[in-house]
Amino acid sequence: MRPPRDELREVDWPSVLPWLLLVRALQGTLRGRVLALGWVASLMVVAGVWAGDALLGPPAEPAAQVVEAAPFPAHLVSNAASGLAGAWWAFVEPFWRVANHAASLREVLIGVWRIIVWSLFGLAISRITALWLTRFESPDPLAAFRYAVARWPSAASAPLMCLAGVVLIAAPVLLAGLLLGVAWLAPLVALGWPALLVWSLLVGVMAIGLMIGWPLMSASLAVEDADAFDAVSCAYGYVYQRPLRLLWYVAFAAILGVIGGVLIELLAMAPAWTQSLLSFTGPSTYASQDARPVAIVPFWKDAYLLLIRSYYHAYLFTSATAIYLLLRRDIDGRQLDEVSLEEDPLDAAAIDGAAAEGMVSDVIEDIADAGDAGDNVPGDDGPGNDGGDRA
Repeated sequence: MRPPRDELREVDWPSVLPWLLLVRALQGTLRGRVLALGWVASLMVVAGVWAGDALLGPPAEPAAQVVEAAPFPAHLVSNAASGLAGAWWAFVEPFWRVANHAASLREVLIGVWRIIVWSLFGLAISRITALWLTRFESPDPLAAFRYAVARWPSAASAPLMCLAGVVLIAAPVLLAGLLLGVAWLAPLVALGWPALLVWSLLVGVMAIGLMIGWPLMSASLAVEDADAFDAVSCAYGYVYQRPLRLLWYVAFAAILGVIGGVLIELLAMAPAWTQSLLSFTGPSTYASQDARPVAIVPFWKDAYLLLIRSYYHAYLFTSATAIYLLLRRDIDGRQLDEVSLEEDPLDAAAIDGAAAEGMVSDVIEDIADAGDAGDNVPGDDGPGNDGGDRA
């Protein structure tokens, strides 16, 4: 009789294809609590832009307006790809323009404000994603927000510290550019130009690592509960130690992000479709009567679009958290389900109480053992004592 053959009953897909973790990151992005945090952050950024316009004046060029594309697949994919790339570029553009001497004070302040806001809400989103990917838990948004508030100084200082480092490293190059304008110093600067090229390469390495790796800083704080220096170290290390693996993860995450973005763009077009189905001609029809009630319609429409399209910024942090876990597995050999957990004060109090109770019990047992040993001391109940008593 032949022995039974081993049958393959189940495949451990996370071990075979670990990058499928990015699919779960996309699922986590489409959850209401993540979109709600992204929406609040987007509102705060918009409020900062309005404040900048009020204090420093509007931008020299008109801001790009949201254009609703026709509901064709090519337009949907294009809008989704633009939204995904724009979410990342929105953080980089102000400082890129500074490097090209094309940024205004308003743009720099708005860029810093965007970093401050999203370092808080992005960390909360990353924390929710970290627990969702590693422990299949769905933490409360308020708990994730409290976690982010406690670590917000590290989350905000990590990219700003890198920006300051890039500026300091680039200072000699900028100084050399100024010295070229001095006639008698220009030949000396030209002789030292090879050294400046090597130094510029160092500036480029720092800047590229920051441009690509800054979302990994929030992921490091959410997963490891690290400080700002550890977050910066992990971000730069993971970017340059496995560049090809990182490129593959980013490409696959971008494909998934565009797929989710197509769904988002369909939802963004829903109000326009509803109006066309109901043959609603728009607020101008009622302008001759009373425009005040209808004037609020664009506000609600913009708020709805801001909520829906906050998906792109939220996905930037959820996918970065998944990529961080994958790179940590590839580089450090750690499991995908390892995550730092906060100690619950109630649990800590219960553990301390149990430990104290155990210590008291041990002391009582030691006293009882000492008493039993004293009762059995030789000579206390021996014959000599009995004889003395009889005498």
